Amino acid sequence: MIETIDIRLPRLMDRNLHELCRIRPEKLSYTLNMAPLSTATLTMPKSEAEVSVGQFVELYDTQGSIGIYRVENIATTYRPGFFARMLERLGIREASVTVTLKHALCTLEDGVVIGYQEFGGTGKNLRSVLTALLAMQPRVMWQIGTVDYNTAFQYSFENEGLLTAIISLAEPLSDEYLWSCDFSTSPWTLNLITAPEGDQSEMRLGRNIDNVKVEVDRSELCTRLWPLGYGEGVNQLTISKVNNNKKYLDSDTVSAWGVVNSVYAETSVTDAETLKAMAEQVLERVKQPKVTVTVSGIDLSALTGEPFDRFYV
Repeated sequence: MIETIDIRLPRLMDRNLHELCRIRPEKLSYTLNMAPLSTATLTMPKSEAEVSVGQFVELYDTQGSIGIYRVENIATTYRPGFFARMLERLGIREASVTVTLKHALCTLEDGVVIGYQEFGGTGKNLRSVLTALLAMQPRVMWQIGTVDYNTAFQYSFENEGLLTAIISLAEPLSDEYLWSCDFSTSPWTLNLITAPEGDQSEMRLGRNIDNVKVEVDRSELCTRLWPLGYGEGVNQLTISKVNNNKKYLDSDTVSAWGVVNSVYAETSVTDAETLKAMAEQVLERVKQPKVTVTVSGIDLSALTGEPFDRFYV
């Protein structure tokens, strides 16, 4: 006897997040990402539900909700042929609808930082910067929740998309971080937390792994990085005043790979400490040849019901 695992049907909501109905898609596929935003695609008969762009859909898997998404695109395909023409004479149009969804963080893309503005700096921690940026939402969909970092870097933006500006705030952080969302609150809650180190899921050869590919690439290798910030020519910001009068950073892999120079230019940064912190993170990522491990496997959670068989971001 094969045990079946129930998965809740997608929940369609209007623009004010009032539930309208449950959708019965013929096909549902989704891609979960850290960046860019997660996306999903629903395919269903046109007669199944009237879905409009701008509405919201909550998706589920074997362990529950995987978040709320906004309807970004709707494509309707009509099927030609004799049978379709017969149905049309009866007032029935045989058609399929493909609905493209984007994670609800995309609502922050509706906002923009107008003109040139600076945030943070001495005495103003990361939480205060996040709060100031979220105040620019054209419609308040998000509030700030947990922020595990108390840094006081300075940031500057000029005519920047609001979501891009918010996501970039974490770039100078030295720890592995994670943006997480809580959809149980109103407004929704955005958290910036230290990435958990515990096991979330498991993949084993001979069980749920199809193949593993390991690739080593030297093309992005850098052991000496020259950070450049706001300005031009002799007036362009460097890190010399906060780096013992040196305009460059050396990694601890110079002895292994020799001096490999590269320039890191981030002209929106006006603070030397912030520029140095961001450059240190860049150098940490490129100081060794890039090793990419790609694993292809099967999510068995629908068959086993075990959380360890589910793949997480």
